Amino acid sequence: MNGITITVNLGNYERFEERMKNFVRSQAKIIAAKTAISSILELTREGVDANGVFFRPYAPITVQERRNLGLRTDIVNLFVTGKMLGSLGSNGGPDGLVTFSPSQVDKAVDNLILGRDFIGPGPQMLKAVKADLEVEMQKLC
Repeated sequence: MNGITITVNLGNYERFEERMKNFVRSQAKIIAAKTAISSILELTREGVDANGVFFRPYAPITVQERRNLGLRTDIVNLFVTGKMLGSLGSNGGPDGLVTFSPSQVDKAVDNLILGRDFIGPGPQMLKAVKADLEVEMQKLC
């Protein structure tokens, strides 16, 4: 019997398959981080926390400071200079962490201590992340 024999090394395939799974996971985390950042910025601009609840009103002294700066006082949007929310980003790595620049971490923590859970994850953010991941998966299939 003359023929061609093909041998497949399953060990290599299994290693390839695992690497592909790790790659897909890391890409999913990066996409999720980008979507989370967009969601945080959108909700915060609207004065809404991660759970869809409006932020507590500003303290009277903060209202006066904001008026003096010509900023809105009717919506608590955590925006004064834009530095804190402007520093929001992803570490760019495969773990998909959402971060603040070191100089803005204290402001972010102060807002969390004041009960302004603007980071999440909340239902709207999770829904957005799921939708974006589904779009990306459709592109692959």
